[in-house]
Amino acid sequence: RIDFLADVPQDDAAPQVLVSKTALRGQGKAIFVWTVRENQLQRVAIQMGKDLGDSVEITSGLQGGEVLVVSGPKNPHEGMRVQVAER
Repeated sequence: RIDFLADVPQDDAAPQVLVSKTALRGQGKAIFVWTVRENQLQRVAIQMGKDLGDSVEITSGLQGGEVLVVSGPKNPHEGMRVQVAER
């Protein structure tokens, strides 16, 4: 037998996109991340939401599931060819 003691509100909002702070670049309002598509770097401007300690919520700029650069070349640039490291 299951008894429900309280109504829990259902959140119909879209799922959160969370990113490690090590992937964030830039400063102030010009925050961006480097994504990898077809082994090439793409600079993507983002909007941040909640600070969650080691990660941050992304409210704009990423869909979720992208491959992000967290370490790598000292001077990355748009279109730079890269190889994704295996975990």
